[in-house]
Amino acid sequence: MSGSRLSLREILFQKHLLDERALVAALRQQLVLGGRLGTNLVELGFVRLDDLGEMLSIQLGVPHAGTRELRGASLAALTRLDPGFCFREQVLPLAVEGGLLHLAMCDPRPERVVELSERLKQKIVPHVTPELRMYFYLEEYYRLERPKRYLRVPDGGEAFSRRRHYLFPTVDPLMADVLTGSPYDDSQGRSPFGDEDILIFSSAPEVVETPAPGEIELITLDERDGDSPRPPASRAPGGPARDRGDARRSVIEQLLTARTSADVAHLLVRPIHDEVALSVLYWVRGAFAIAWLIEGGLERDTDPVVSLETPSVLQLAFRRKEVFRTAGEDDTLQLLVADHLGVPPPGQVCVVPVTLFGRVVYLLCLQTRPGTQIADEAVVELQLLSDAATAALERMCAAL
Repeated sequence: MSGSRLSLREILFQKHLLDERALVAALRQQLVLGGRLGTNLVELGFVRLDDLGEMLSIQLGVPHAGTRELRGASLAALTRLDPGFCFREQVLPLAVEGGLLHLAMCDPRPERVVELSERLKQKIVPHVTPELRMYFYLEEYYRLERPKRYLRVPDGGEAFSRRRHYLFPTVDPLMADVLTGSPYDDSQGRSPFGDEDILIFSSAPEVVETPAPGEIELITLDERDGDSPRPPASRAPGGPARDRGDARRSVIEQLLTARTSADVAHLLVRPIHDEVALSVLYWVRGAFAIAWLIEGGLERDTDPVVSLETPSVLQLAFRRKEVFRTAGEDDTLQLLVADHLGVPPPGQVCVVPVTLFGRVVYLLCLQTRPGTQIADEAVVELQLLSDAATAALERMCAAL
């Protein structure tokens, strides 16, 4: 009965594939980055992808669709469903046998299977597959771009020469060398992911203090929006200073009662300073800062991704875990970001780190209008903003 079904975490504990330390780490990452619990456990190297699939099979009572089954999907099955439908519903057709459609699903609960069967007017045999594999094969078969949440750092090989949808460092090759390999390989050289193109992020290494002239380039994602919706439209900067001050206080108050990490993110990019022309909220993922929400720039097919090994104000705020400012003309990387997003070169750049239990998880990068700066008292407010966002995330973690 579904009412007595064990949870995934309970099954993982029973099979000695999970301990409390790993669970807490995965829940914290899930809070910040989203995705399913199993996805975060795999990304952190605590559980192998095949083991996750088998445990989901035990939990849900349906067969596991692993690499062999997904690679063996028939053309007749793949052309049975609309690709957009497959992406929205996180399903992939595997085979058609008689009047039955074998369907890989991320969520094959009985009620979900009945719902899809009625919508498709087709009897379904469900199979479960983790979302990491689902997104990979949806892109492999249908060329449907994965949300940036599920991209990986390339580690070389012929497969990567044929693919576009990953984070590829275009900074100085010496800086990029540390990214060529998985931190999760065991003594036999096996990866928890098998040989599939699934996300691996290495830890940020010791950073370089002095940039080599002409070696900093912008990195971009071959994605549009992905799973990170833009914040709601907000009114243009301006208005009486008193109104702006009220807006700043309101944002801090709302952060203290925010219920989700998405709420925190959208509040952080609210335009609360007249001088700010561009606000970019970055996820910190290993050695990269990935643009998540952008307020003030032109919509682009690619969002910026910057290496935290590249000397910049982002790097300094990341390392020092405090609000940091610099003149716009002194930060080559921020000039490239401004140009990419279609805004004038910044007068000043200010980066606000947001931490979770001492680890930087977001970097809010503010670029001011040409010839303007963020006042000293505003920097104090930005630190309060950072503290409120940190407190909100830690409160959410405590409730997990």
